[in-house]
Amino acid sequence: MDTQSSLKVTSVMHFTHGKRVVGYLRLLRKHLPQQAFMPTFLGVRCMLVLLAFFLPLQQASAQKVATLLHTTSTKAEGNDAFVFGFDRIFVSFKGSINEHAAYKIMVDFNKYFNKSLIARKPADAAASSDFIDKDGETPTALKDAFITFSLPVSAINGFKLSVGKKKTAAGMEFNAPASKLDFVKRGLGQKLIFNRNVGLMLHASGLGERGVGFSAGVYNAGPSNASDIGIVGQDYTLVGQIEINPSKHLHVETYLGHAQTSVAGQETVQLVGLGARLIPLPRLTIKGELMQRDDPNNPAVDGSNAYLQAAYQFSPRFQLAFKLDALDVAGNGKDRTDITIGLNAYVDSKNPHAAKVQINYVASDRSGKDAIQLLFQTVF
Repeated sequence: MDTQSSLKVTSVMHFTHGKRVVGYLRLLRKHLPQQAFMPTFLGVRCMLVLLAFFLPLQQASAQKVATLLHTTSTKAEGNDAFVFGFDRIFVSFKGSINEHAAYKIMVDFNKYFNKSLIARKPADAAASSDFIDKDGETPTALKDAFITFSLPVSAINGFKLSVGKKKTAAGMEFNAPASKLDFVKRGLGQKLIFNRNVGLMLHASGLGERGVGFSAGVYNAGPSNASDIGIVGQDYTLVGQIEINPSKHLHVETYLGHAQTSVAGQETVQLVGLGARLIPLPRLTIKGELMQRDDPNNPAVDGSNAYLQAAYQFSPRFQLAFKLDALDVAGNGKDRTDITIGLNAYVDSKNPHAAKVQINYVASDRSGKDAIQLLFQTVF
């Protein structure tokens, strides 16, 4: 099939598929109660039409569509029953435009569809702020949306420039893929890191024999958990990271963040951290991280976090994990130490993260924070 014919076929696929989805949505709007469905109809329609146009394109280009589903079951201290729900319903689209440009878009349907709760419970309208992400500007449902350019300069071969919304480079555990976490939840330090934000980042990895990498990013004002710090258009959030990988058994990284502010009465926010991963034995992996955040504007996140964890693969399909996690902040009653014991079970030992079950028991020194957590994961 020649290029022109291929384009015609792709266009017909897009039109037919998109028309079918819009028809389904009209039927839903006709038969479902307006008060429960209409507040989210426009946004849901946009997201499903996006799927309708991207899925056929996967067959006509180098684009890849992936889905991550996290179903959870949690029994918190004081509860008599488990609560079932979702942590993530990620759908991502990524691909290459050419040898110098690539892109990624990832949405979280779990965050978006929860908006219907507000429609059914007007008293929860204040919770609508939960649907603005931690950068203070973009919707929570839009996790990633960026373009990455490979710089075509021989002197800096391997350097890339990413522009858009994505994770900042601050935080080793934070930047670990959700599908490959050793525990059901990330640790207590997620309260301190600078989260996803909109900006640009120059980065590279695997440089030289030592596997050196770095990231340097400039973002809009407002780090995680302090989104009112600074003024967008007046201030920046800056994040830098350097890593070294001397062998496949050792990874070490350090990072720092600086959130500027020109607001009278506010102070800049500083973040510094160090993380390492060591594989001393073929089935044993040890990870640790220490971070310090200086944030006089918010005592709840003004302090430090440290964790140490180990995971041992005692059989091809089963892994035991242990974690000690401590948060020490200026806010009264906010300090916390958790001990987590976990068991990870893999359906297919050759592709362990495609389908797995995680079981965690969390023992906390904070009253009411003990929990039994289960996570069921599929990646396809």
